[in-house]
Amino acid sequence: RDVERSRGLGDVYKRQQWNRWTLTGEYLFQESRVAGFGGLFSGQKPTQGDAIYAQLEYRLSPAVSVFLRRELGYSDKHDRNGKTAAAATATAAHRYYHRDWALGIGWKPANQWLLRAELHNVKGTSAVSRLENPDSSQLEKDWNLFVLQATYRF
Repeated sequence: RDVERSRGLGDVYKRQQWNRWTLTGEYLFQESRVAGFGGLFSGQKPTQGDAIYAQLEYRLSPAVSVFLRRELGYSDKHDRNGKTAAAATATAAHRYYHRDWALGIGWKPANQWLLRAELHNVKGTSAVSRLENPDSSQLEKDWNLFVLQATYRF
């Protein structure tokens, strides 16, 4: 049983800076193929998923910045609401997409350190790990996430 993911079939990244502003965006195209499961999955064509994000960041000072990010991800770009996949697999449709708005602030107290706080408003659960959350019926379709992050670069 195998799920093959060909990451990077289409991956475009762009970052542009203007004084205190930075605009960053990325688009990813990914093909997935399920093999070795038989039954419903035998002869299944590969799915073509995609994801995109755009982030606008404003530097309040050299050490502090705020950002707004929009992220969209789809397990199958031809089934953006997940209904076809849900009908074929008896799982929730929200398992096959996510649409995320994020607002955050970051502080660099030193060159190697970044402390960040982010608030996310998410519709869909395709970005949620299936390993820790195998039962999609237990997941909320619409949810919020608050993140505190400390990063050290070496």
